[in-house]
Amino acid sequence: EALAAWAAVAGRDFLRFDWFGHGASEGDFVHVTLTRWRADALAVSAGLTAGPLVVLGSSLGGWLA
Repeated sequence: EALAAWAAVAGRDFLRFDWFGHGASEGDFVHVTLTRWRADALAVSAGLTAGPLVVLGSSLGGWLA
């Protein structure tokens, strides 16, 4: 939430999402692979952003970042 608030004040774009099968997203966690999550992260960033990115994450999200 703090990063989203900072981005709004700073006039920066901000993108946050749940991984497939985790959080509020669809999917069954037992069918998740790291390959799937990697592909999802690349697709989201390619499809919804332009230019250089600062990628942050915590826990598994940090590893994938």
